[in-house]
Amino acid sequence: ATLTVGRDQTFDFKIEIKSIHRKENLFLLKKAWHDDATDQRLLICPHLTAAQAEICEELRLNFIDAAGNARIVTKGLFLRISGKKPVKSLTNSDNSAARISEGTLKLLLVLLNDEQAINATYRELSAAAGISLGMVSKAFEYLESQRYYRKSKGGRRLLSPESLTALWLREYAVMIRPKLKRLNLVAPTNWQDLTLKPSEIWGGEAAAALLTEGYLYPETLMLFTHTPLQQRRKELGLHPQQHGSLQMTGAFWGETLKLSLRSQAMLSIAELLASRDSRNLEVARMINDKYLGLTDSALFRD
Repeated sequence: ATLTVGRDQTFDFKIEIKSIHRKENLFLLKKAWHDDATDQRLLICPHLTAAQAEICEELRLNFIDAAGNARIVTKGLFLRISGKKPVKSLTNSDNSAARISEGTLKLLLVLLNDEQAINATYRELSAAAGISLGMVSKAFEYLESQRYYRKSKGGRRLLSPESLTALWLREYAVMIRPKLKRLNLVAPTNWQDLTLKPSEIWGGEAAAALLTEGYLYPETLMLFTHTPLQQRRKELGLHPQQHGSLQMTGAFWGETLKLSLRSQAMLSIAELLASRDSRNLEVARMINDKYLGLTDSALFRD
């Protein structure tokens, strides 16, 4: 896109149109732009909060938001506009503005893990998802408001599970991943020799290696556990290291949930997509084709 300033000054940018719901979106965007000259990229987005605009300043991200605020710094141009408020839309409804929550994503993992889970009791769903009873209720209200779920005399029914799976994969990187507790450790010579507890599961590249029968050789390892991280580290005889290639990670679902192969594939793909590594994206496609069957447009949609 070309930006014209005055009568004859033009500046060319590669633009990216994106909704920025949380500050983590900006950090992910910065990571995605790392191979390009950042001053030649331009984010077009809905209104940014003052805090989000400040992060753009710190990360040197050029942007223009829907309210008219902007920060553009490139050779020959310095532009900064701030303080403009978003125009309220008369047609915008609370329903369309709703955003999925962390608790709803946790419940969705349970519902997508087993199609029979939809009719479990709230208490059972609470234990499986690792969320409160109140959050289970709020999650169902959200899904119903977005027409992903309905209830009838015959029981509850989850609608569009494929769309919900794609949604879960996209939102994991923003709503769940940044909040995970992690401990970096020195990886053992053969990671598959570690004796895991029944509730523990490999994630990310390690899970991808297992799901693809060794097609991917993992450079980083991720192990989900419900046991306190330091306690589990000592039990396994592993040593901390700041940039260790084994990430012991706190499991975010309840201990009563037994993850199916489909759910294990979802966890692996979500991490592979979040990495934005081209090799990992190729493997994510392979795992999707085998276990999920989403279209490429659903899988790789921003």
